[in-house]
Amino acid sequence: FLRCTGHRSPTVVFEGGLTHDWYDLQNQVAPLTRVCSYDHPNGPWSRSEHAPTPRTARDFVADLHTLLRVARVPGPYVLAGHSNGGLFTQLYASTYPRQVAGLVLIDAVHPAYHKRTLAMFKSLVPPDVWEALRQEAMAVPHRLRDPERVDIWTSERQTRKALRRSPLRPMPLVVLTRGHPDVPGPFVEQEERLWLQLQRELAQLVPGSRHVITQSGHNIQDEQPELVLDAIRDVVLAVRAGDLVPH
Repeated sequence: FLRCTGHRSPTVVFEGGLTHDWYDLQNQVAPLTRVCSYDHPNGPWSRSEHAPTPRTARDFVADLHTLLRVARVPGPYVLAGHSNGGLFTQLYASTYPRQVAGLVLIDAVHPAYHKRTLAMFKSLVPPDVWEALRQEAMAVPHRLRDPERVDIWTSERQTRKALRRSPLRPMPLVVLTRGHPDVPGPFVEQEERLWLQLQRELAQLVPGSRHVITQSGHNIQDEQPELVLDAIRDVVLAVRAGDLVPH
């Protein structure tokens, strides 16, 4: 299922984590440029056909690439990815560099997030607890927890390898980062410190990027949609002007 609205170039493409309703945001972007959103296979309330699980970042990238080609959605693309979707957009931009002209990463998953989170916990918890955390991090979640059954451990490894082989080319990039955790926990301070460091590293993927720390939790597009709209507008206008830095 694909919904495209608006006209002009570049085309903004929303990429969600768990299937997210981009309807209102898409309607606000449409007067500026062409904008598309689609339903992941297997997602809650998805209108797309089901696909075999578990799924990896490569599967999502292959799906989106095929969808845009078959639907004849013209590039270049500005990819706006949230959470896991931000990880997938990084892999897409590395895999198809000539198609992607700009990125907006919305509290996006870093390609080493789980790996470095586990490394952090190793010194904080007993060995048996750490081993349980390791097994949970590497396991594909049950469909009741994640209907898309994303193999995030493999997805992050795929993206790390791709970025080493083909780093992102210079392009307008805005990184939006949550300002507080959604759920308190025993090690939330350490986790949030690591998350912020990883977000800073995402902002270093290309020179001249902009990093914005918001007042929101993880779902910035719901809590502060105006920040997402501003980031998309700035990246679109930079692409049109031939600038590599969003203003």
